Amino acid sequence: MTPLMEKLAGMGCDMNAAWNRFLNDADFFEQCFRKLLEDPAFEALGSAIQEHDKEAGFEYSHMLKGIIATVGLTPMYQEIEAIVEPLRAGQEAGVQEAYGRLMSKREQFWKLLEEER
Repeated sequence: MTPLMEKLAGMGCDMNAAWNRFLNDADFFEQCFRKLLEDPAFEALGSAIQEHDKEAGFEYSHMLKGIIATVGLTPMYQEIEAIVEPLRAGQEAGVQEAYGRLMSKREQFWKLLEEER
C-alpha cells in the first residue's frame, strides 16, 4: 500500500478491500480516488437536497454510495448511507445534516490528497 492509502486506513477507510479491488494498482486507486472527490454529483446532490427533490437526491446519492464503497472510504460511506436510506423511503429527516458531514469528510480527504502531492 502507498503512504496515502496507509493514511486513509488510519482515518477508518477499508484500504485492504480497496487494495484488492484495485488489484494492487496504486496509480489506478489514486486516479479513482481523485475522480471521486472531483465528481460533480456531490454538488448536484446538494442542489437536489436544497430543492427537496427526493428522487434526484436518491439517484445522486445512490450512485455516489457505490463509488464510495468501491474506493473503501468508510467514513464517507456512513454519511452517504444516512442520505440514501431516508431518500429511498421518500423521507428527508436528517438528510441535510448528513450531507454537511459528507462534504466535511470530502474536504478532509481533499486535504490529505493535496498533502500527498
